[in-house]
Amino acid sequence: MPKHLAIKSLTLAVLLVVAINLLWSFYHIHLDRIVAREAAKHGAILCDIGAYGEVLSRIYIGLSMLVVFVGIWVKGLKSTFITVVGLGGATLFYVLWWGVYFRLAEIASAS
Repeated sequence: MPKHLAIKSLTLAVLLVVAINLLWSFYHIHLDRIVAREAAKHGAILCDIGAYGEVLSRIYIGLSMLVVFVGIWVKGLKSTFITVVGLGGATLFYVLWWGVYFRLAEIASAS
């Protein structure tokens, strides 16, 4: 298999995984809203400040990766700029997500 086709196949596979991850995250938020509506029907009030940090981080990382893929397909200097912005965003959100994850693990182990 030529090198160009292997890279293109790998790029499309990663894009597919990112798209599935985004769909899963939006579906998870949708299910949370359904549960909150059902609880309200029965008189219960759920404490809901928004989507979980994990889900939001996954959405931000996925959207940043989509920006990277747009940057890959654009030609010229704009390609480099868009790709760097997308990779920087994905890296930033990933690092912030790990900080939240480890903080939650520390709280869970303390109790």
